[in-house]
Amino acid sequence: SVGQSRLHVNCGTLQLYPVASYAETTPFLDTVMHVTYENAMTVDVPLGGSTVIKAAITNVTAVGAASRFVKKGAGTLNFNAPLGGLTGDIYVDEGLLTFRQKFPEGADVRIHVAKGACVSYDISGGGASSLLPLIATDSEGAIGLHGNDKNENLDLRAYPNLAVRFLTTSTYVGRITPSANHYIFEASGAAGVYPTAISDAGGVAARVTVRLIPEVTNNNYVELSGDNSGMTGGVTVEDGAKLWLAHAFAAGSSGTVKLGEDTTLCLSAAVGAGFLSTRVSADSRPSQIYLLAGAEAVNVDLSRFPGCHLGTEGNSSVNQTGTVTPEGNEFHLGGGATPHASSYTGLRPGVLQDVDALDV
Repeated sequence: SVGQSRLHVNCGTLQLYPVASYAETTPFLDTVMHVTYENAMTVDVPLGGSTVIKAAITNVTAVGAASRFVKKGAGTLNFNAPLGGLTGDIYVDEGLLTFRQKFPEGADVRIHVAKGACVSYDISGGGASSLLPLIATDSEGAIGLHGNDKNENLDLRAYPNLAVRFLTTSTYVGRITPSANHYIFEASGAAGVYPTAISDAGGVAARVTVRLIPEVTNNNYVELSGDNSGMTGGVTVEDGAKLWLAHAFAAGSSGTVKLGEDTTLCLSAAVGAGFLSTRVSADSRPSQIYLLAGAEAVNVDLSRFPGCHLGTEGNSSVNQTGTVTPEGNEFHLGGGATPHASSYTGLRPGVLQDVDALDV
């Protein structure tokens, strides 16, 4: 499309195949393009990388008629163009839609984000808090946070199902005010750290849900590192997601911790020797439990979690002092998301309850 002067779309779809590492100087729709759409325009970016659009896109639908701009596909669509002409309803059905410039003040825009999808501003100085009012309150997807957003405060009280997704590895020091005191976190190819204290308020127990981004398989996890001793509503880690607890009360002082199928739980704080047996529900089905420095005294009863492996990260040296109970007559040891580094000893398990059973 580069070099063409005009593109008009009327209820049509552009399928843009991304590259693993796009160049800002070679976008699919360049600034020389004059792009308009009428009634509807869909941009489909399949999974596999990022696509950038530098052409301003203008909605020319008749006044009063319904119109929609739709982002489909599990890939990432980056808008790096003025947004004044992009009006009406915007639907993020799949993947990530990122704007590199802000919508004008008072823009006639409503962004609908489906579950599993995400919308973000990637702007110097941050911008998540100014994007939030443009998002439809019934959205079930996520608002994305880049490194520039780490100081932003987000008031989500009008958004009962909107998650906060960490898009870059960073410690988010802003404050989130959730709907019904329910914090919903996601991480996409990043380690998102939330250190701010979470606590019950107004008679409503605080609770946390960690959701998985299915199309992202690299090192993505949510870390709770604050003193959440005032939280009693528990923690839910949905199927396939990964949670890191880096404070003795990161999971609150009470409340059930539910680990879905194929989840990973990382412990790097003195959560208490009986944490896994007293706080984690019996119907939990984690695939991996990692012990790191600070959690050496935790007792691990693998009999409660069929098929679960006990291990640590490859860049760790952990001498467990707690006990390890096998599943049946087998200990499942090993695992970890990072390769072993020669200067580290990994996990040295504590007291094995039945030394005749060993499956490494």
